[in-house]
Amino acid sequence: MSASSLFLVGIGITLMTSLTTVIYLMNPLRKIAVWDTRARRFLAGILERRIDAYSADFRRILHAGSARRPGH
Repeated sequence: MSASSLFLVGIGITLMTSLTTVIYLMNPLRKIAVWDTRARRFLAGILERRIDAYSADFRRILHAGSARRPGH
């Protein structure tokens, strides 16, 4: 084997091992990302419900205030 072919084989092996390492490392990261999106959706749902409740209270207060004023 000449030096250039050995060099190419070495680069190939390095690329393959780095690719498998990246895939191996990305797998748990993907699971973390799935849990992250679930947690974000959960928190967003809670926040939306809170905002809806607050806006309903705010509307109720506004309606009560406008009902109290004469001429409305």
